[in-house]
Amino acid sequence: MNKNIKSGFTLIELLVVITIIGILATGGISVFTAQIEKARDSTRITDLKVLQGGVEQVYQDNSSYPAANEFLSGSAGNTDITDYLEDIPGDPKTGEECNDGGGGTSINCGYSYRAQDATSGVTMGAFELSTAFENSSNVTKKAKNTVDGGNSDVTMELGIDKDTIISAFSGSLSAAAKKGTCTHSNSNPSNATEAIFINGKPSSGICN
Repeated sequence: MNKNIKSGFTLIELLVVITIIGILATGGISVFTAQIEKARDSTRITDLKVLQGGVEQVYQDNSSYPAANEFLSGSAGNTDITDYLEDIPGDPKTGEECNDGGGGTSINCGYSYRAQDATSGVTMGAFELSTAFENSSNVTKKAKNTVDGGNSDVTMELGIDKDTIISAFSGSLSAAAKKGTCTHSNSNPSNATEAIFINGKPSSGICN
C-alpha cells in the first residue's frame, strides 16, 4: 500500500531562510552603496584636477593665480578661469552630507578654491582647491594631510603652499547647492583671498 508523504518547510525553517536572505540583502546594499560613493569620489578627484589645470593656465598667462573674487567673474581682462575652461564642474552632491572622517557628516560636499600670496612673496602665488569625500576609506587614504600635504585631515587639497592655506570647509554649503551657482564663504565677495565654493558655471556668468 502506497502512502503519500507530504513534505514542506516548517515555520522555523522559513524564518531562518528569510533571516539569511535579509542579511545577504543588507550586505549587498552596503557594498553597492560603498561602490557608488567611491565612484562619486573618483569624479571629485577628476574634477579638482580639471580645475587645477585651468588655474595653472591662468598663472602661465598672468603670473598669478586667480583671485577668489575674479575666479568666476565672467569679466574680460582678468584672471577668470572661465576663459580657460568651457565647462566648470560641480560636486555630484554639492550641499549634501559628506564624510567628516570621524564617522559623522558634519562636513558637506562641495569644491572650494582659495588663493593668497605665496610664502616666497609672489603676489597671489599660492592657491588651494579642495573637496570632501563620501567614502570613509577615501578620507583616510586620500584626504589626510600626511597624504596630500595640506593642513586638513578631512578634505583632499591640491595646490601651492596648501599647507599654509586654511581650508574653507566648516559646515553647510547650502548656498552653493544649486547647480550653476557659486558663493563665497562669507558676505564679502570683494575679498580676493576669501574662499569660493564652486558648483558649475554660474548661470548669470557672475559669482557673487
